[in-house]
Amino acid sequence: MTDWIDFAVYATFLFALYFAQPTAQQRLIVPLLADRNAEWVAAHPDTVRQIAASRWRLWLSYGLGAISLGLLASYQFGLWHMPPIRDGFTPPKWAVLWKLAMAALVTSLVVGGAIGLWAHFAIKRLIPVPPRRQATLERRSLDTSVPRWMRHVTYALVTINLAAWIVVAILGRYSSPDFWNRFVTMFCLSGFFFWATRAMVARRANALDRIFGAAHRTWEVRLTFATQLVPPMIGALRLSEEVAGTATRYWDLSRAEQLALAVFLTFWLLSMSRLPLDQDGLPRAQPAGRTPAHS
Repeated sequence: MTDWIDFAVYATFLFALYFAQPTAQQRLIVPLLADRNAEWVAAHPDTVRQIAASRWRLWLSYGLGAISLGLLASYQFGLWHMPPIRDGFTPPKWAVLWKLAMAALVTSLVVGGAIGLWAHFAIKRLIPVPPRRQATLERRSLDTSVPRWMRHVTYALVTINLAAWIVVAILGRYSSPDFWNRFVTMFCLSGFFFWATRAMVARRANALDRIFGAAHRTWEVRLTFATQLVPPMIGALRLSEEVAGTATRYWDLSRAEQLALAVFLTFWLLSMSRLPLDQDGLPRAQPAGRTPAHS
């Protein structure tokens, strides 16, 4: 496999992370303010316009994205090289490209998380919360988001994967000292992704649900449900390696797993950035004396 495939996948991921997603988030500023207090938004149009016109977060993201893409491209084109890690061993180019992409992801999470906390407390101080009447008006079920046949296929694959690991463990057919770490990882990941899917279905409605409408929870549940296929895919590759005793395949398996994860994250980011706003459900100013009902 050529390193250009790795470069193209990680470059697309960085574009989605630092350019597509922040640009899409910019359109949520006014709806999020209105969701907190629609009357306040209607009464302070100049302040809302000033907040919505602020672009420093967008330009910061673009700047970090340009730096990340620049580092990725410069390494791919051989403008700089990774020094040997130990005993003269230099990691393959695809492994360095992966590390650069993940470093950019961590930077985005740290910077984005700090900005998100700052914005949360700033809005909390600026905009008072009106009295709200809470009501649960939506049906929350996995049936409404994922077809039954898909659930059956997914759970069958998860069960077969875990059962295969148990059989190999009982028969002692494994060949790697990392077997038991991988064994525990399979069960932990399967359990976590199963729980995460249920949590997405059962969670209370939030501002994004009211802004995007029912499509948001459906999209969120489907993507979270899809993560349950990750352990069977990784488990099949790793288990075949354990049984066959072909430790030399480690790098190829790791490379495939990393590319698959980057593709999934890119799809998740781009899908979220393309979610249409629910124009009928967007919060609007209410007549005096009335309070909005939220589901």
